Amino acid sequence: MKLAATILAYEWKKNDKKAGEGDIENMKVAFITNFHLFRVGFNLRLHRFIKTLKDPEPRDWKPPFMVLEQSFENKCVGKAVADCVEALIGALFLTASNPDREKKSGETGLYRAVEWLAEIKCLPLKEAEVLDKF
Repeated sequence: MKLAATILAYEWKKNDKKAGEGDIENMKVAFITNFHLFRVGFNLRLHRFIKTLKDPEPRDWKPPFMVLEQSFENKCVGKAVADCVEALIGALFLTASNPDREKKSGETGLYRAVEWLAEIKCLPLKEAEVLDKF
C-alpha cells in the first residue's frame, strides 16, 4: 500500500517544480492514515462482520465464576476496521502471489493487490493512470 501511495504521489507531483521530497511524503501519508482506511472499510461494510468486545475497566474486574450476569458491549472501533482493510490487502497479496499463475496470466500478486486498492477506492490509481506502472 505504501508503494502504491508513493508512486501515486510521485505521479501527481512530478511536474510541479516547487514540489520536493517532503511534499510527496506528505501526500503519501495522507492516503495511509487509519481514518482513511476506516472510511474505505466502512464503505465496504466491514464493520458488520467485525465483533470486538469492549474491555472492562480494571476496577470492575471480577474473578471468573463470580459474575452472575455478564453484559458485554459489542463495539467495533475505527482502528479495528482500518486494521482489517490492511489485513485484507495483505491476504490478497499473499494468495495472489502464485508463480504458476503469474507465468500463465502475467499477473503478479503485487499487481492484483494494487488493482484491488483501486477497485475499493482506497487509492485513485485508475484516475491517475498509474496502475500500468505495476
